[in-house]
Amino acid sequence: MDETGELIHPDTFKTPEQGATASVPLAASPLIEGVTGCYFDKDVQPAEVVPGGAA
Repeated sequence: MDETGELIHPDTFKTPEQGATASVPLAASPLIEGVTGCYFDKDVQPAEVVPGGAA
């Protein structure tokens, strides 16, 4: 929040719709049935975990 109490929205924040673009297809996809412990990028592709990356 800024000094007037307004929320600050950095460009790195996503809208709920943007955030769901990977979660919803992955949750409904039969292609990843049984896949666990993996990360996927914004294009719904498997992504590597980067040691020491941004938290």
